[in-house]
Amino acid sequence: MSRIEKEQIFELEKRRKIYSFVLRNPGMHLTDISRHLNIPRSTLDYHLAYLERKNLLKSENQGKYTRYFAQYELGTVDKEVLMFLRQDIPRMIILFSYIFDEVYRHEISKALDIPVTTASFHLKKLKESGILGLTTKKGRAAYHLINRGYVYNLFVKYENSISDDDIFSACISTLKKTEEDHVDKPKVNKHIKDAYLDKYIEVTLKLFPIPFCA
Repeated sequence: MSRIEKEQIFELEKRRKIYSFVLRNPGMHLTDISRHLNIPRSTLDYHLAYLERKNLLKSENQGKYTRYFAQYELGTVDKEVLMFLRQDIPRMIILFSYIFDEVYRHEISKALDIPVTTASFHLKKLKESGILGLTTKKGRAAYHLINRGYVYNLFVKYENSISDDDIFSACISTLKKTEEDHVDKPKVNKHIKDAYLDKYIEVTLKLFPIPFCA
């Protein structure tokens, strides 16, 4: 696409605003974009469709939602993982798995206060997508993240757009600090590390009060 064509496409400030928002917040669906930009759904739908026809955006269907990405900015795997991270239960399962290394279906059910069947459904989806791996321990299925570093990088890169939940944001901030201390400051003062650990535990117990509060 030539520079002149792009200039013509982005003549409208609203269209530039929409494209820029999707570029910064990949994987959001129509309702969320409309809410953040304060643009009516019908108007937004028209501009999103226009930008997709011009091959600047790409939509991906996920159940009842259509999610939008800037064309060529992300690979297939990144798109799929981000779509899961923008759903409440899958996002919390992924974060749960990051914090506790290995998790079981009944733990997910209790910690997130959801039926076991619901936990099983989402765990299966995450496994089929290659986000979680599965091993069997004493006859029970134990799930773990396939690539912790990759998931951590997505958390950090898109932390401001993945979720508006305060506890989630606090937990990610704490994860960042503990990871930074582990990688960059292995000899950090013990009292400082303990303070970070206390905050990490505090946030974690707010997020997952059962069965880890005992």
